[in-house]
Amino acid sequence: MRLARQTLLLAALTIAGAPAHAAEANPHLERGVKLLNDMEDAKALKELRHALTWPGASSAERAKVHVYIGIAQVNLLNLSAAKKSFRDALALDATAALPALTSPKIKDLFAEVRTELGIKPPPEPTPPPPETEPASREVVPPPPPPPRPRRSTVNWPAWVTLGAAVAVGATGLALGVSARSENEAAGDLKLTYSQAQEHHDAAAGRALGANICFGLTGALAITSGVLFYVGWKREKSTTTAAVVPLPQGGAVLQVRGATW
Repeated sequence: MRLARQTLLLAALTIAGAPAHAAEANPHLERGVKLLNDMEDAKALKELRHALTWPGASSAERAKVHVYIGIAQVNLLNLSAAKKSFRDALALDATAALPALTSPKIKDLFAEVRTELGIKPPPEPTPPPPETEPASREVVPPPPPPPRPRRSTVNWPAWVTLGAAVAVGATGLALGVSARSENEAAGDLKLTYSQAQEHHDAAAGRALGANICFGLTGALAITSGVLFYVGWKREKSTTTAAVVPLPQGGAVLQVRGATW
């Protein structure tokens, strides 16, 4: 029953025909609506009755006061007095209406009084016309994406690593040949001990360098093989083909970004 009280004060401030200046407003009406919002129905009824005698009140404003008096009477369970107040409101202004969000019980009682007086309810607001759909337009397909430049298929890291392995292997081979020569020279019986030892030390150093080069060659060769395998797998997984339609008709075949 009292669900609409929170909106009564705002509705009272927008009464049709109310004076424009705050000094000319009906203070009893404002206080009465506020008391209704605070659920002080008996005090609100007293203030609203004083509002009826406020000098300069128009018929529409007095009709609005009778509407609020009827609401207060319903809250106080005085239904007969409430119906009389609603009759007085409609007699002063046939377009008088309840505030928004009024309880269904008060709406039914107000509608009953309107029917007894032979007053038709206000017409329902006309719904806005449905939006017309815009005329269909020809859908133009988007142009095909520009072909991407073909990237190089040469696995440069693998080839560079393989080249380094060959170069290091050649260096190791040259060191190994040189170490063998030095070792043979160290066996010459014509050399003194110190000369033979120098050749022997040179042979040992070059043999060590050859072994290091051969080991590095093996590591580089394995790395190159891994890079070749990884590149082959990537090349295989990224090979894609798509048929792209053209706006003017027909289609093109794109394989890995290249148009055919």
